[in-house]
Amino acid sequence: MTEKIEYIACGHPLDGAWRWKSVGADGVFCAHEDCFRVYPVLVGAPPKKEPTSLHLWEVDHPYYCSDSNYYSRECFTFYDSWEEFADEMLEADKDYNYLVRWDWQEAEEDADEDELEDGEVLKLFFLAQRKGLFFVNHVAVTKEDEPAIREYLEGYAQYIGELWSPLMASRLPQDK
Repeated sequence: MTEKIEYIACGHPLDGAWRWKSVGADGVFCAHEDCFRVYPVLVGAPPKKEPTSLHLWEVDHPYYCSDSNYYSRECFTFYDSWEEFADEMLEADKDYNYLVRWDWQEAEEDADEDELEDGEVLKLFFLAQRKGLFFVNHVAVTKEDEPAIREYLEGYAQYIGELWSPLMASRLPQDK
C-alpha cells in the first residue's frame, strides 16, 4: 500500500526536504528547476517524474548576455577550475552576488587577454545589487563538474523564485 502524503501537483513532497513556499489558497510555489511555478497541493502518492535529460552545456538561451561592462573594464574574474571558483564563491551571499544568468560554452582563444584559451567555460553573470555593479566570472569547467555546478545554480534558481513568487501566484486562474 502506498503511503498517502501531501505533495505539490508537480510531484515534490511538502515534507520540508524540498524548497517550496505557500502562496495561500492557490497552492505552493515549487522552486525546482523543472517546475518553478505555483501548483495546487494534493493528497496521495506523488506521480513519478523523469529527471531532465538536458545537460547544462546543451542549453541554448534565447538571447545573449554581454560579458562586458560599459562602466568598467575591471568586471572579469577568471578561474582555472570549478574547484577554484567554489573555494572563493560557493558560500557568497546571494543578495550581494545576485546571479542573473549562466552560459556553458566552448572557451575562445584571445591572445591579448588573460582569458581561458581552450576547453569549456562557464560564464556566470552577477549583479552586486548594493553597489549596482555588473561582473562576470569565467570558470574553466569539465562535463564531470556538472553535478556540482547544477547544485550551485539550483540554489540561485530557488533564490530568484522566492523573489518573484508573489507575481507567480497572481498568474494562477482564480476560482469563481
